[in-house]
Amino acid sequence: MPSVQLESSAVAGGGRAAELPLNAFLAYAEAMPLGTITLQAGSSSITIPASAAAKLAAMRGQADTAGAVIRIELGAADQQAFAAMKLRASALNGNAFAGTAAWSLSMEQGGRSAALTGGIGYVDLEFPAGGGSKPAPNAGLLRTADGSVRAVPASFAKGADGTIVRIRTLGTGSFGTAALPSKSFRDTAGSWASADIERLSAAGILNGISAERYAPGQAVSRADFAALISRALGLDLLAGGEAEGQSWTDGKPGSAWTAAAAAVRSAGIMQGGLDGSFRPGASVTRQEMAVILNRAILFAAGGQPHNTTDPASQAQAAVFTDAAKISPWAADSITALAARGMLRGMPDGAFHPLAPVTRAEAAALLGRLLSDAGFIGS
Repeated sequence: MPSVQLESSAVAGGGRAAELPLNAFLAYAEAMPLGTITLQAGSSSITIPASAAAKLAAMRGQADTAGAVIRIELGAADQQAFAAMKLRASALNGNAFAGTAAWSLSMEQGGRSAALTGGIGYVDLEFPAGGGSKPAPNAGLLRTADGSVRAVPASFAKGADGTIVRIRTLGTGSFGTAALPSKSFRDTAGSWASADIERLSAAGILNGISAERYAPGQAVSRADFAALISRALGLDLLAGGEAEGQSWTDGKPGSAWTAAAAAVRSAGIMQGGLDGSFRPGASVTRQEMAVILNRAILFAAGGQPHNTTDPASQAQAAVFTDAAKISPWAADSITALAARGMLRGMPDGAFHPLAPVTRAEAAALLGRLLSDAGFIGS
């Protein structure tokens, strides 16, 4: 994938800033649609896909891009943000590491500058974890504009400066990393999905039904699945939010599920019924899950599916013993995901398309989604 390293200048605090005319970015995107632009600041970097150019142009109106300049800044998080991340890690019984990164995005035109918090798709942020207590870091931290801090998925690799943290995010903010304890639940010992449950619970994506119980065999509701997808992919950083969720005919202002439902709808991952309802309490069937998961993969890839099929998995996808029971609207998604090795049938060789998805299955599927999309290590 071609990438362009942006020229940059120093800014206060030891960071770097780059300015790029929007029309130049559009021209690059037209020539290299799968390319990226990268801003380096010491051992940290922010990589933005070429597809972001069209989204930025849409914000200005396609005919109003002349003279528009995008400004990207990257540096370390300030002391206030780092203190908040340390406090949050401590509250989760973990330890924050010293390495941090903060990035911002703005568009300047006609002497005016407008800060942007996102809206350009996923960007890849990398920075050294820095010093910290052992064990090694296993989660990212994000401090958003409202001052709140939460754990987010992250992947880790060895680099010249020690552990390198990679976080995929839809928005700007301050980021860090922490070693958070694995969560073990009393009822997951021996579960085939226990490793995914513990890993994603530590990353703040999964929650138990209580402090001690996860209920791996319990069916997942549409509200719960929307929340899981939203947390896993960081969809709360999309435009919209709870106010948009109030338009559901079966949602009340302030309902706990409406913000997540609005986020997954904004991303095109989950939809409501023709009557405008979301049916938050309804179970998610296995064939519905396949469609949702396939849309989530496409969204995370910016609409460009990865070519990760292999002949053995593709052959297996066509031999579910109950394939005739799969609804036509779900068949393509099930075939695609089975071909990628992300969906498997039951021991009897059937897919059971109308069976409800369990909380154990949801954990395993989210783990595969995040690994496939590069949010966490495999």
